[in-house]
Amino acid sequence: MQLQPLETSSSDETVEHVFDWLTSLAGMGVGVLAGFVLALITIGILKLLAKRQPLTKLLLNRVTRSLFLTLMILGAYLGWKYTTSGLEISSSTGIGRFSQGLLIAVILAFTFLTTRICYLIEDVAVNANLEKPSRNRSKMLTQAQVIRRVLQAVVVVVGIASAILTFPSAQVAMSSMLASAGVASIVATLAAQSTLANVFAGVQMALSDALRVGDKVQVPGLDGKKELGTVEEITLTYVVLNLYDERRMIVPSTHFTQQKFENWTRKHTQQVGMVELY
Repeated sequence: MQLQPLETSSSDETVEHVFDWLTSLAGMGVGVLAGFVLALITIGILKLLAKRQPLTKLLLNRVTRSLFLTLMILGAYLGWKYTTSGLEISSSTGIGRFSQGLLIAVILAFTFLTTRICYLIEDVAVNANLEKPSRNRSKMLTQAQVIRRVLQAVVVVVGIASAILTFPSAQVAMSSMLASAGVASIVATLAAQSTLANVFAGVQMALSDALRVGDKVQVPGLDGKKELGTVEEITLTYVVLNLYDERRMIVPSTHFTQQKFENWTRKHTQQVGMVELY
């Protein structure tokens, strides 16, 4: 006779829990719809501005899809938080974990959107130098690519760190890490010495104008013989050379700052060759 009230209370709690989930999911759906409508309005305004502003047109080409994705995820998160604001939620419950997952999705979506916006630096450099000599175009394009990659790397690191810090255990670990920052910094510096050297070398090449996209350079090959190739891409850590037989040679950036190499098109694209007539 004493178990009946307990069973009734348990069933009421189950019904209330299911109702909370349904209400929260409904709020999330409304938020997704609101985010989609807001994205449509934003894209419409940008299209009107693009008729007069070329920069806005470049922005639209880069961020249209990512803007829809970001605003819809943000709307889902805000709708979820609004409907669950009056509930007692802990991070260990299903609703609490789902809320944290939505927050991480928002952070990653904004990170992705920001990395897409960084492409504007390269797009502006390409469109602003169409009528300039090829050497000047190569210089601006190389510098724009390196700057864009540096910014994207910073944005990705900050985004991932922000997502990790949403976990309480990560916050505790971060506070203890900051307490021993001296030892951690020394260990991290020694571990990443080679990678950081390549990153700094890539930035140095772009700013010093020692190497540009499109240059023909000669570097030592795997068998010791010199390989002549065209600079196809300059990243933060390596340079991609397109060889005469369509092979791609990956050379660390530090090679071009610490060792000798031949640049056959440093001043102009014309080359001197040898022809034998019999």
